[in-house]
Amino acid sequence: MKKLIALMLILLMAFVFGCVLGEEDEEDKDTSINAEDYIPLKKGNTWTWNDTDNNGVSSTSLEEIIGTTTIDGKTYWVFNDSDADTMYIRIANNIAHIYIDDEPINREVPLLDFNKSPGDTWTTFSETITDQGASGTITQTVKYIGLKDVTVPAGSFSDCVVFEYTTQGEHSFIVNNTTYNGTYTEIATMYFAKGVGPVKDISVITDESDGEKSESTETSELKSYNILN
Repeated sequence: MKKLIALMLILLMAFVFGCVLGEEDEEDKDTSINAEDYIPLKKGNTWTWNDTDNNGVSSTSLEEIIGTTTIDGKTYWVFNDSDADTMYIRIANNIAHIYIDDEPINREVPLLDFNKSPGDTWTTFSETITDQGASGTITQTVKYIGLKDVTVPAGSFSDCVVFEYTTQGEHSFIVNNTTYNGTYTEIATMYFAKGVGPVKDISVITDESDGEKSESTETSELKSYNILN
């Protein structure tokens, strides 16, 4: 049971990348969008975040590119954060791919597709998990929203590329001959500024287990950044 729940949490947190929404909204397709402009990949790039949990408690975290590594013959950029979590990203065909190094996935998934038009959706993964009497499913889809202007502590950014991730899961496990069922949904809206990378992330999480439902909101805003040329 703990393994199942831990895996779901890891998958949810792995996509937290992190801009406040402005008044203007541009939904038209921009065929000049280049993934590498919105995800600058170079060793030493850093992003410092203001993170606020559902109780309004704020903290600061750091994300840094520490180098590259090879997985299954492909070269990935390695991101480390203050919590010692690691993420592997590479860009190919204008798509940012992430390698998920956790059972049962252990493979590359297409996280950010910069070829899409506003409103397009795609599935990054859909898995069934079973372990020691526990079972569950976890599915993530991504929607390209379009371009938006945003303001965060690090500054104001125009024409941010916006993606919305929906991660849904169901689980069931038995303890002392009693079956427990639950569902959760996380909707994360993430903003990427040209030449900077991720600048804002808002996650709304709904968790329901045996008739009890809870909702929470977590926000990460870019405080400062250092992008090397």
